[in-house]
Amino acid sequence: MQLDNYTDWDAALIPGWGYNRHMQMTCVVKVGYRWNESGELTELSADECALEYSDRYVNDDPETGSILYPNDTVPFKGNVEWLLKGSLVPKPGVAHQALSVRFEDGTSVTEKKIFATGPRYWKKSLLGLIPSKPRPLAACPISYEHAFGGRHVNEREKIVQYDSNPVGTGYYKARDKSANIPVALPTFEMPPFVKSPNNLPTPTGFNAVSMTWQPRWEAFKNMDADAAAEGQCPYPADVSLSLYNCAPSDQQLRDMPAPGSRLQLTGFSDNPILLTLPDSLSPVRLLQSSGQRLQKISLRCDTLLIDTDEKTLVFVHRVALPWHPLSGPAIQLQLTDARTIETKPQQPHEETA
Repeated sequence: MQLDNYTDWDAALIPGWGYNRHMQMTCVVKVGYRWNESGELTELSADECALEYSDRYVNDDPETGSILYPNDTVPFKGNVEWLLKGSLVPKPGVAHQALSVRFEDGTSVTEKKIFATGPRYWKKSLLGLIPSKPRPLAACPISYEHAFGGRHVNEREKIVQYDSNPVGTGYYKARDKSANIPVALPTFEMPPFVKSPNNLPTPTGFNAVSMTWQPRWEAFKNMDADAAAEGQCPYPADVSLSLYNCAPSDQQLRDMPAPGSRLQLTGFSDNPILLTLPDSLSPVRLLQSSGQRLQKISLRCDTLLIDTDEKTLVFVHRVALPWHPLSGPAIQLQLTDARTIETKPQQPHEETA
């Protein structure tokens, strides 16, 4: 199977195993846009919007850093999902500020709101440990390093960590007992807020959750590494369709917000950012030819990546194609932009899948 890409988008064919535990080729197409101060969108080239072939971590270290950019080339996703990478831009002098991502599609509204609190730490009181008074907020990345969690390895190499976010802060049991250093509390939270070291909240963020953290690790730990090493299917019989969904659960949706939906981003710049979602899917035209047969293949847009630092919206489109390296006729795929007048000449008979 071969893909000829006649567009300005980045695209790839990735061999692997499907949700049905059969071999497949996954065709992935990445379409991106950059917004200006007026909210107008300009399309990105493939070089500006390249596919990520693996999860990319802070400091390139999955043990100590959170995911900056998730793998685009996974074989399947159950729900559609959106992710956001960006920074808090606080109002001057405030110690508390809300950040929100809001989609409006006609009368349907989907919103996620998180809350930022200025630097504070666990302090001793007559009532035990309590949060100190916060200082004013400063600009910082909205990352899981600033969410609840933590990890510490003591002198006996015993690891104490918060399995849902080992790179975070505020988990008192993961403090360094040999150092007289206050344990910082998280910047980003959602209600109910942490009031006691006994509180164990879900870490708050907008970006991807690592596959080595809970709850994702619960699914990945059942993968068969020996089978994968032998070129066999590594998935258990009851593999979850959401295995490769990496967004927090409240950012996974049944359907992607429709083109024309309004997106409002608040807390990421001095003023709210107002955008209209483009139609990224209709221009994507994928044709499959085998012998004299020509078939149009429909892709699914399953991931929206928002980057408020780079001012980009990126849509990832995916389709699974049955494939086996040792059998079947030669298959040719052609990716074109349906808006382009001059396209690669095609066979006269075209079907739709």
